[in-house]
Amino acid sequence: MRIKTHRSLVGPALVAAGLLFTGCDSDSNVSGPGNTNGDRTVSGFVTDDAAAGKSAGTIEGAVVTAAELNAQGRLSQAEGDATTDASGRFVLETSADSDLMVVTATKGDFESSILVDATGSTSTETPAMTSETYAEAEVYVEAQRQNEEEVTAADVAAFVDAEIAARIRSGSETAARVAVAIANSAEAEEEYAEENEGFDDEDFDRAKEEDERTYRDYQSSMRGQVSASAAVNARVALERAVARAHATAGASATAQAKARGASKTAMQSFTANMDATVRFHLRKKAELMSAIASGAAIEAEFQAEGSSQTSTVSQAAASLEAQVRSAGSESQIEAAWDEFRSDIKAAVAAELSVSSTLIDAAITSANSVEAKLVADLLIATTVDALVNAKAAYYSAAESTMAAALSTSAKANFGAKVLVLASGS
Repeated sequence: MRIKTHRSLVGPALVAAGLLFTGCDSDSNVSGPGNTNGDRTVSGFVTDDAAAGKSAGTIEGAVVTAAELNAQGRLSQAEGDATTDASGRFVLETSADSDLMVVTATKGDFESSILVDATGSTSTETPAMTSETYAEAEVYVEAQRQNEEEVTAADVAAFVDAEIAARIRSGSETAARVAVAIANSAEAEEEYAEENEGFDDEDFDRAKEEDERTYRDYQSSMRGQVSASAAVNARVALERAVARAHATAGASATAQAKARGASKTAMQSFTANMDATVRFHLRKKAELMSAIASGAAIEAEFQAEGSSQTSTVSQAAASLEAQVRSAGSESQIEAAWDEFRSDIKAAVAAELSVSSTLIDAAITSANSVEAKLVADLLIATTVDALVNAKAAYYSAAESTMAAALSTSAKANFGAKVLVLASGS
């Protein structure tokens, strides 16, 4: 059994209000320019871009240093510094020997940073520093300081986009509050997987290793200065991998989808008092993760049946993912799910050889179950309560829909798929 600390989530701001970035613990002096006694070489570019692949400028003459990051989120300044050239490039030789480090560039009032995973390497080229990498580093460090062991660097990179970074930079939102929101979402996913799908410590360790590999792959794809299209492709690959990390580690696709559903609900339920822009983008990413996992799970269920509808389902899943990713409002996200539900209803009707009227009746039969879920979530103030409400919903909704579809030999299959497609 994993030991977790459960937080009251009525107001994440109250949890995070006193957690401010306190800087580095300096346990060594920074050497002068041209230091050649480093244990590692870290190279990259410093820019004032909002995100990789976006047009802005490079920063010449910035001083670049590295700090080791420990498991408690404490930063210890390492020896070594470098100065960026006219192209914004730096080559830093540093004594930092931790797997994770924060590399920071400063020049006057300008500051940027990036979280670097240098596991197993003595020479690392980083993605270009941007406002986005600065915010990612701040959020990840805050998560570690708050002992949020569920939060990985890949989670943070997947959730923190240029819009969230801009709000953190402007002071409209804090890195600490964003860290709490991501932690709540990650905890809900893990707790659901443990309590309802039989995940154990070894399973979680494999999932974490998968996330760590994903983050290294993402950083590798973003090394140096990349094009806008390359940056988009790298982010899509990151989001897909993070969304299905537990499935990659051995969970069933359906278990992953339900756990992601709990994660999404946590993000929806416990971010009400955050900055509106940040709240929308965090919720959008949680919806995207759920869409990716749900689409994969439903496709897997149809494949297991040897269904001729599998190709149709795959296309519907791809469309859902694309529409959620491009959505600019909550209503557009809901419209994407509505279209997906309609496509899946038709596929289930065809697979079960029943009328669309019967499918609609099965869905309607679970209305009271969904109403209870909504009521339970309104009073849920902990991750425990939220996860229990989601588990009860999945069980009751599948049972109710299966009963309504009992004339078909594939009633249980149909009910499971319809619940996964509900987006609830």
